Amino acid sequence: MVQNKTEQIEQTELLQGMVIDVIRKYGCAKVRNVVDKLQQLDRSITFEEIRDVMNELKHDSIITLSEPRVEGSFFSYMKSISKSAPFWLTVFVSIATLSTVYLVPQEGPWLIARIVVGAVFVLFMPGYALVQILFPKKDMDFVERIVLSIGLSFAVSPIIGLMLNYVLWGIRLDSIVVSLSAVSIALALGAIYKKFKMKRRLPIL
Repeated sequence: MVQNKTEQIEQTELLQGMVIDVIRKYGCAKVRNVVDKLQQLDRSITFEEIRDVMNELKHDSIITLSEPRVEGSFFSYMKSISKSAPFWLTVFVSIATLSTVYLVPQEGPWLIARIVVGAVFVLFMPGYALVQILFPKKDMDFVERIVLSIGLSFAVSPIIGLMLNYVLWGIRLDSIVVSLSAVSIALALGAIYKKFKMKRRLPIL
């Protein structure tokens, strides 16, 4: 018991030193920046551990935490392409899919475009939007997000198809395209709103 408590104290002191080093070395001005940098150095460190250590440092007057800056309205946040890129990517792919389905000829060289856009729409976008909700923080690398998005899409798309089978619309091209578009955009919108709420709660140094 004593040994475990000693190890815990040593681990806390080590993490405190890492937090201070990151702030001084990289000039991090926000908790989010500190978290991102520490998790780049050691991915086993959780946000909760960093938060607790920073609260202890604040209590000991080693660092100062101020109130979070107001992000503005959700509508303003959503209009920022850099902050809400996943949402606008989902909207863009959905519009591109609708265009290729209803406006692009079904034969000739356009057929390849229909297949590519349709594959991305069905096998990637639903899972991608869901990943943004489940993992809003940048705790996964690009490849992991892509793989998980494809895997979740393989789970979400059949579920939507199964639900359509029991309603009046049935499993038709129109119902599938509209349903997947609506679900993907709704998930992406929910993910952006979740990130917006997180940023409003996040204190700065």
